[in-house]
Amino acid sequence: MPQTPLSSGPCTGQSDWQLPLPDIDDDESLVEVLRQLSGFFVDAIEAPHTFEQLRTASVGHILRPLIRSLSDRCHHPDIISALLILKWQFACGEQDDRGVNETRGYACEIVSWRFLAHLSEHELIDYLLHELPTLPFDSPTVPAGPEESDQGENQQNRLAEDTGDVERTGLLWGRGPAVTQGSSKGTGLVTEGDKPLSSFIGLNALEIAAVVDAKQFLSQRVVQKVVDDIWNGRIIFWESLSVHSKKKAKIYNKGRADPYCRLRVPKYQKSFEAMFFALFLVLYYAVLVERKPEDFSVVEGFLYVWIAAFAYDEFGEFQDAGGSFYGTDFWSLWDLGIIGIGFAYMISSESSKYNLPLQRSRPSVDEDGARHTLPVTIAANKVT
Repeated sequence: MPQTPLSSGPCTGQSDWQLPLPDIDDDESLVEVLRQLSGFFVDAIEAPHTFEQLRTASVGHILRPLIRSLSDRCHHPDIISALLILKWQFACGEQDDRGVNETRGYACEIVSWRFLAHLSEHELIDYLLHELPTLPFDSPTVPAGPEESDQGENQQNRLAEDTGDVERTGLLWGRGPAVTQGSSKGTGLVTEGDKPLSSFIGLNALEIAAVVDAKQFLSQRVVQKVVDDIWNGRIIFWESLSVHSKKKAKIYNKGRADPYCRLRVPKYQKSFEAMFFALFLVLYYAVLVERKPEDFSVVEGFLYVWIAAFAYDEFGEFQDAGGSFYGTDFWSLWDLGIIGIGFAYMISSESSKYNLPLQRSRPSVDEDGARHTLPVTIAANKVT
């Protein structure tokens, strides 16, 4: 039974010296890291609080031992990503009127932020921009013997006991993984058998924070500095345009990096995108001014080339960002709408050019009727 903390402030859970801290090894699996962190937050946070209250000493003291332990002993490359994924699981877990799960999500953001505050600049880049690798259960497995099978079943049983009777619900595609709901303590905990973390594979901590809507974490100065450095090109992911180059976040070195890689800097990319859309407006209005529904004009050909190039570039962005992160950007959906309208215009324009000569070759009802009545009228005039 959890006890009231010794502090005279609001109740948050057990006192800090009574809480068992997670013991996370460097080669620990992501599922095990999530399980250990989830157990700590469930035991520590049992009363609802706001984000600002958790930052104060009277309420947030329960998180200090975890922050100190992670800063001193934990060197797991996915620890920030795990905390942010756990924030998502608490937000999508069993909803309660008290808002305890929301408070646990805030606690995950605070621990992530204060853990980053203890890091150097190079360590900050490594932890924030390290992409989640493929999970162990996604790789081919070797058939296990009877003893290993028993151990696996025991581990599954322990995970089931931790989560209680759960009801698994699939979330919208591209918005995050499926989570477990309805646990006895109001939290969703992943299990290896369900493979619910596949939507986060290939994303770094910053991208995961955007997907799970961790606004408090993203608004911190230490995180914003990394975002600004990426925007301005001080932090790069590619050193050359070679097909053999590998994506890795590092500080830009003018002497070693390929100058053409500066085209990948977000600030320059957005400038070229603005020029690209200006060209689209020029081509679009030029086609409207020409008004040649019968002929295929040169300007219309350039417009088709623009639409095809834009669709190819958008497909490349989708492959680079992944479905989860791509779907969080409203302008990505806007771009898809532009592509759809462009292809619809191409199809309707070409089909109308094909059908227009056929319509003109067929005599209308009035013309055909006039052809039949004209000889009759002439003959009647001659009789009279």
